[in-house]
Amino acid sequence: MQKLEWDFQQLLNGTQTELPATVSVYVDGQLLTQPQLIAKLQAYLQVYEQLAAAKAAYGQALQALQGIADEGHAFKVAYGQALHHVLGKASPSLGSFGVSVIERKTPTVETQLLAHAKRLATRKARGTLGKRQKLRIKGADVGAVTVTEDGGTSSGTIVGKVPG
Repeated sequence: MQKLEWDFQQLLNGTQTELPATVSVYVDGQLLTQPQLIAKLQAYLQVYEQLAAAKAAYGQALQALQGIADEGHAFKVAYGQALHHVLGKASPSLGSFGVSVIERKTPTVETQLLAHAKRLATRKARGTLGKRQKLRIKGADVGAVTVTEDGGTSSGTIVGKVPG
């Protein structure tokens, strides 16, 4: 209860119990009887009662809104995604639904350079080569190799046993 509301309630109680019905009182230049004073005070108090009822209704509506907020948001997102699938991500019709058109952003030069550097660093760390890089790799030239029957070599630069 607010202070002014409390004051009106006290004035109403005093007017009903202490002021005789036959007495008239000048208030702000007007001559008012006890029933007129009671009616005026009750009118003021009625506004406070309406305010209290409106606050209660607001609280209930707010609780109901908070109860559906998560579900409503999830539905809005899912429906927006469905519209993207049905109409296409770049469809101008999406604007009439209040759904934004998804446009792919072109990467900046800095982003492209960073991505290229990361790719090169990854290939170097893994030791991977592309198709053309593998074709450029050649073994060392080997001179003549003579293999003996016991699996040994008699001359040449490569040492190893012949399978067999």
